[in-house]
Amino acid sequence: MVTASEVVEAFKKDRRALKELSELIVSEPDVRLAIINAILRDVTTKEHLDKKLREHEEKINKRIDDVNKRIDDVAESINKRIDDLSKSINKRIDTLEKFLASSLIAIVVTLATTILLRFIP
Repeated sequence: MVTASEVVEAFKKDRRALKELSELIVSEPDVRLAIINAILRDVTTKEHLDKKLREHEEKINKRIDDVNKRIDDVAESINKRIDDLSKSINKRIDTLEKFLASSLIAIVVTLATTILLRFIP
């Protein structure tokens, strides 16, 4: 008895016989139809590709929206932090201006007092 692997090996060695067998198989309408139907089950249709493309586009757009939201959240957080730092710096500048103004007044008063005391006996 001949095994299936021996038949396969025989067709590998004799390509002409393999071609003849193929021609016999496809010349039978029922066999050819069965082969075509089996192939068509594995073939992707344009509609299927369009559906998959839309699904992937939706996923990508959702991811893009998520990333944009995260970027907006980070930008908002950074802007708030900048505003807080700006307010803090402005407050410190105001305090420094008041200190410098009072120091300048004290220096002027001291100079004026020193000058007046020289003229007063």
